[in-house]
Amino acid sequence: MGELRRHTARLRRYAAIAIAALTLIGAAAPSAVAQETEQREYQIKAAFLYNFVKFIDWPAPAFADAASPIVIGISCPGSVDTQLGAIVKDRKVNGREVVVRNIVRAEDAATLQVLFICSANQARFTQLKAAIGGTAVVTVGESDGFLAAGGMINFVVVDDRIRFEINADVADRAGIKISAQLQKLALAVRKGM
Repeated sequence: MGELRRHTARLRRYAAIAIAALTLIGAAAPSAVAQETEQREYQIKAAFLYNFVKFIDWPAPAFADAASPIVIGISCPGSVDTQLGAIVKDRKVNGREVVVRNIVRAEDAATLQVLFICSANQARFTQLKAAIGGTAVVTVGESDGFLAAGGMINFVVVDDRIRFEINADVADRAGIKISAQLQKLALAVRKGM
């Protein structure tokens, strides 16, 4: 009889452990799915960033010389810089190498051609914009109000698809020419903001 009780108690403990493990797995699954979805979203945005540079013309002073690379700066915690780095590896656009840098200090933003600010760093945009000053840096964001705050290109999600909007006035003031082809692909091209 004692052996039966010990066996039953042991089975109850195993059942409790199994239920706890399944509960933890169930709780972790949505987090893993969300993380995978976010990774996929940033892979797509990284591809967009690379392709944007193919359709943008910067004024000559935006580069130190004819051999200077196109530098894309990332102000975003996470792995978008790694993903973008893999996309641009060994590629050139208009004869220029494409380089990806993680931007930690605001003053480093003035040396870029493109700056991506994710929603987690949106609060830094004012500081980064001040550091950019009058330079020809294409600013790309993913937050509500980014274009109204002076950004040039903003990612938006429409019907589970990543799209983008362009603030043409800000680009024009910086001397940046965004091709008509890229403007046609945009969800909206805003002027007079």
